[in-house]
Amino acid sequence: MVIEIGIAAYSGDPPPKAVSKVSKLVEYFVEICRDVLNDVVFLVGGYEGLMRFFIDKVLDHRLRVVLIPPVEQEDKRFPEEAIVIKTGVTFIVRSSILVHSSDILLALGGGVGTLEEVITAHNEGKPVYVLIDTDLPTDILKLLPERIDLRTSNPVKLYSDPEKLAVDLCSELKLLKSRYRA
Repeated sequence: MVIEIGIAAYSGDPPPKAVSKVSKLVEYFVEICRDVLNDVVFLVGGYEGLMRFFIDKVLDHRLRVVLIPPVEQEDKRFPEEAIVIKTGVTFIVRSSILVHSSDILLALGGGVGTLEEVITAHNEGKPVYVLIDTDLPTDILKLLPERIDLRTSNPVKLYSDPEKLAVDLCSELKLLKSRYRA
């Protein structure tokens, strides 16, 4: 059984606060989620900015990464340890593929693309975990209600504390794992 965690993150030069929080999140995740690490695959939409930082950190821990770059970036170099799927689609379509293929969306902080992925995942009823207070535009999600659309079953969960996010994400993964076994 594999649980796909889609990663939505900034493709530009990330602010130090975002880098620090993502670094802590990865360390807490690896420590707290030991018993589900082999069940997790991270789906990421590119290899630049905060996405690149995240990928490098999780690959350092020998975790699995699948990259789905947009057509505009398919000629770039990617880490050998990552699986790269070249779909030939643009940024927006790539984002839809990434979200739809994910069981959970983890937004690490970003701009309009990350916001779009959060909205799409929420609209599909997927669990959405968002790291906030990163000094990135996604911090505006604090101004919205937990349920952006009342017809969806899962709230958008916001976390300023990377450790609390890791704890709750691990609980969600264990729950998903137990459901898959049943």
